[in-house]
Amino acid sequence: MAYRRLPNTDNARLIAMVKLDECLLKNEGELIIYHKEVIKFKKTFTKLIAERKQLVMKRATLNKEKKELLISLKLYVSHFFQVLNFAIDRGDISKMCRTYFGLDVNTGIVPILSKEQDIITWAKHIVDGEKKRIKNGIVAISHPNYKRVEELLLDARNSFEELEILEKSFQNYHNEIVLERNKIDVFIKQIWNKIEHQFINESIEIKRKKSAQFGVVYVQ
Repeated sequence: MAYRRLPNTDNARLIAMVKLDECLLKNEGELIIYHKEVIKFKKTFTKLIAERKQLVMKRATLNKEKKELLISLKLYVSHFFQVLNFAIDRGDISKMCRTYFGLDVNTGIVPILSKEQDIITWAKHIVDGEKKRIKNGIVAISHPNYKRVEELLLDARNSFEELEILEKSFQNYHNEIVLERNKIDVFIKQIWNKIEHQFINESIEIKRKKSAQFGVVYVQ
């Protein structure tokens, strides 16, 4: 037995609005009074969906850029501590210099950099530590230079901030779309009821056939 199925995806809602727009103009019956509402819903929802799509694409781009920045920063941080440890092992630098970077004096290991925050934290230790060493008259490690670490750290932080702002915008759009979906669902249900009511004196088959011309969906 066939039954009516209301749109349950954003694309299906837009298709229903487009179909109603076309059919109401062609038939120009008593339902034409709802045409302005159809146009308004279609325009608003199309705009929201398009803008959300742009945000999704921009988020994907920013996430890719952030990932690439973190990979580079991780390499620099890891390399810096390896160079530091080698210099200490050779006797070129005192092991006490490890304290500038928040490291244990007697532990010549590279910090764990498995998480984003670990990379950011240790990059900051490198930048702050080298600045203190320079201030105390100690020559900074040149390969890699802390200034490059500082540049990447700044870029990464800017990327995080931009993504955070974007996520707020995305959430706002999501909330707007949810509200608009609810309005559209109520409207489609009401107007489909009115469309079917126009053919109340017809047989079930004829009523469904004529209602389907307005975009009313029936499934077995």
